[in-house]
Amino acid sequence: MHLKRTVKNSTNTVELRGYSSHFSLRLRFGRALWGLVWLMFFRPSPFPFHGWRRMLLRLFGAKIGPEVHVYPSVLVWAPWNLTMAEGSSLGPWVDCYCVDKIELGAWAVVSQRSFLCSATHDIRSPKLD
Repeated sequence: MHLKRTVKNSTNTVELRGYSSHFSLRLRFGRALWGLVWLMFFRPSPFPFHGWRRMLLRLFGAKIGPEVHVYPSVLVWAPWNLTMAEGSSLGPWVDCYCVDKIELGAWAVVSQRSFLCSATHDIRSPKLD
């Protein structure tokens, strides 16, 4: 049985059958490993353990300055694309979708439930490249 994979919205339909991921195997493996570490060690860490979460992000390639605050509910898509200068903060429930580089300057604060996005696609392309 062949299932037709499509995405529908109110104005058009996009056929996904010929779509292939542009993400390398290395990236997919890194994201899977980070997902496990996030689930087992980052997310359940106590609220005031900012140092612990800084260390986990650094282990995955993030450039993290001193006194940075990252809360346990923060989602980081690819830590190796994240740079946070001294004293910067990602508040509770921030979604940092860093497909490409995201850099926070010194003492910058991203408030709770914000969404940072460094990804895009060509909406005119049938495959959304």
